[in-house]
Amino acid sequence: MASEDLFGLTEMIYEAATGSGSWQAVGHRLQAAVGARTAAIMVGHPSAGAMEILHHEGIPPDAVAAYRRYYRTVDLWTNRASALAARGTMRVLVQGEMLVPDAEYVRSEFWNDFGRPLGLRYVLGTVAPLGSAGLLPVGLHRAAGAPPFGAEERRKLSLVLPHMVRALQLRHRLGLDRSPALAALDALPLGLLVLGEDCAVVLANRRAEAMAKAGGIRLVRVGEAGSHFRTVAVARRRVETDRLLALVRGVAHRGEAGGAMRLHDEEGSAATAVLVAPLPQRLVQGASGSGTPIPGQALVLLRDLSAPPALPTPQMLSDLFGLTAAEAAVAHAVAAMPGRGLNGIAARLNIAETTLKTHLARVFLKTGAAGQADLVRMLAGLAVS
Repeated sequence: MASEDLFGLTEMIYEAATGSGSWQAVGHRLQAAVGARTAAIMVGHPSAGAMEILHHEGIPPDAVAAYRRYYRTVDLWTNRASALAARGTMRVLVQGEMLVPDAEYVRSEFWNDFGRPLGLRYVLGTVAPLGSAGLLPVGLHRAAGAPPFGAEERRKLSLVLPHMVRALQLRHRLGLDRSPALAALDALPLGLLVLGEDCAVVLANRRAEAMAKAGGIRLVRVGEAGSHFRTVAVARRRVETDRLLALVRGVAHRGEAGGAMRLHDEEGSAATAVLVAPLPQRLVQGASGSGTPIPGQALVLLRDLSAPPALPTPQMLSDLFGLTAAEAAVAHAVAAMPGRGLNGIAARLNIAETTLKTHLARVFLKTGAAGQADLVRMLAGLAVS
């Protein structure tokens, strides 16, 4: 690779890492440099299925989903490279005798059921350690009938790799590895988890992490030493863990609609309300995604039941529904005292009951609530933490 080509590609890598460039452009440039037909560049924690795909070319979306769901577990090359990366002994390798004997590879489930239909006969790649950012798997592929990658292609990748590692480490330290869509999830008053196989945590927002320290949900590390550790979501009771796992598997692997349940804390009190639902692509892919569910993953929403949520303020109700100050005060009082009759609410507000009824009728009209109970439910749905 000529020095000017290396400089141009390096510049593209740092631009992509800081959000001012495209990882797809980096991938295409790297493919052209080594003569690869297809490619995949990922970052994250492969053993937990928590991977962000930076670039993939020539690999259909359903194949990407199948790899995340299962074939990553039988990918001989990536698994062995990950083990070397965890020990700090990984180098740029070409698949074949350098890591996986070719005779073993062509007999493997990965090649026959996944790699062969996609033309992943020869692979140039690496799995580089990124510290707290996880691992960087890079795979550049040629189909059967093409010449295997050789020393020149390895040299080119070895020149680029250190820049990719440093750029992605910088991206992680600066918090730029969370897309705007994902970063917005941290502002939610609800806990949010994206769970994969066996409730492995793909994503947890900050509220979910906080709830796991004291509520009915727990995030625990399980597995073997090295790169095989993963974080999974469990309940404090075994029967609730089994129920959660059944809901997640139903959504992620059988296309079911999901369901709701409650988790209890160590004292036996209801601590967390859980809703399991399909994960739409647009939630993690932003505007480029669709509403189609992502196979192999489930969306889990968590609500803290240990303390009553704060109701919307009267000012917020005025802004949302165009209520007057008096009407907003009545709506807020009705929501705050759902078990008290109108006479009690009127006494609390120091107004006549007839005046309360007049204000309440206008509140129903402006909010569209069918009655007092419906208004309480509506405002509870607007509750904030």
